[in-house]
Amino acid sequence: MPSESYLPVVMTLCISIFFAGLVSQLWWLAAVGAVSGVGVGIVWLWPLTQAGQREVPADV
Repeated sequence: MPSESYLPVVMTLCISIFFAGLVSQLWWLAAVGAVSGVGVGIVWLWPLTQAGQREVPADV
């Protein structure tokens, strides 16, 4: 069962910053939004061990 997360809201802010930078032609702002959006996406989609989404290696 999914747990509550604040990361979708943060992703929304990153996408908004990205498009605001594109519309205003502030390329550095668009780059900040894109890079931070990729970072948030990686953190958001990373499998969690405590949620049973990753295998824990057996002792050999």
